[in-house]
This record gives sequence, structure tokens and C-alpha cells, in this order.
Amino acid sequence: SGNIDMTSMTADEAQTTILAALATGFTELKLTGELSKIGMGGNWGTFINNKKITKCDLTEVTGWGATPTLPELAFKDCTALQEVTLPDDMKVIGGSAFSGCTALTTVNLSQVTWINLNAFYECTSLEMLILDNVTEIGREVFYGCTSLKTLKIPKCTRFGNYIVTGCKALTRIEATATGDFLDIIGN
Repeated sequence: SGNIDMTSMTADEAQTTILAALATGFTELKLTGELSKIGMGGNWGTFINNKKITKCDLTEVTGWGATPTLPELAFKDCTALQEVTLPDDMKVIGGSAFSGCTALTTVNLSQVTWINLNAFYECTSLEMLILDNVTEIGREVFYGCTSLKTLKIPKCTRFGNYIVTGCKALTRIEATATGDFLDIIGN
């Protein structure tokens, strides 16, 4: 796997190094250094549409902000991506962060409190998500997650519409909050 220490690199060097590693065949990356150097997120983010990356370890990345947030569109349409390891204190998943990651099976969300719209849209390989600390889920977050069997959201009190629309394998939702489940399921 490719370990990329960006601490002494400029942002341009870091992004060039990441893309070169992926192009060369390093499909598993562990990054160290400032988040700002990765160029992650937004419509032209470093990882968007990358079809090679399979694993990404971001535990040694710093500078996620006062409320640690995975940027929007961070891994959008990374169709080979199977596993992402986020720092333990990650609080927010940005909009469409994993949208279209059809191979994604593993992502640690134990401390996350808020998941923005479309974050896991059509992540068709996800089978189970335990969102112990999530209090808010945006609309269409798990839309089209056709393998999702179990969703644990014990603290969630705010739900967007169509959260689990098209989740045909979903047999179990564990929630304690009162919400309009008809909205969630999109009946």
C-alpha cells in the first residue's frame, strides 16, 4: 500500500503524488498531513471519479476544522473503493461524500453526528451501518443502498425524506426517536 506523508509537500505536490501513486498501481493509500493539501472535496476533488483506489486511511490527516468534517463529494463515484478509515473524532459526513461508491463495505462512523444529503447514495455493497451518535440524517442519504440490511440510528431525531428509498434488503431499522417513518421509507 502507498504511504504518502504530505507534511513537507505543497498542496500541488501532494495531489500530484496521490494521483501518481494511484496511476502506478497503489490502490491502498494512507495519508499523513494537512487535509487542505489533499484537495479533497468539491467538483474537482483529487479522488472524485477515481476507479482505482480501494482503501484509504485518513487517520493521520489533520486540519479537519473545528467540527471535523469529511468534505462534500470527497469520494464521489470511486467505484473500486471498499474501505475508508476516518479519524476517530470525525463528526460530519459531507453531502454526496461516498455517492456512487458501489464497492464500499466499510467506513467507521462511530463518532459522526450528522450525515449530509446523498452521502451514501447508491452504495450498493454496504450491508450494515451503525450510527450510534448520529442525530441528523439528510435526505436520500442511503438512497439505493440495495444491500443495506441493518441501520442502527438510536440517537437520530432529524430525518430528511427518502433516506432508505430503494433499500430492498433492509429488514431492520433500530431507532428510538419518533420520526415520520413513512417519509423515511418514501412510501
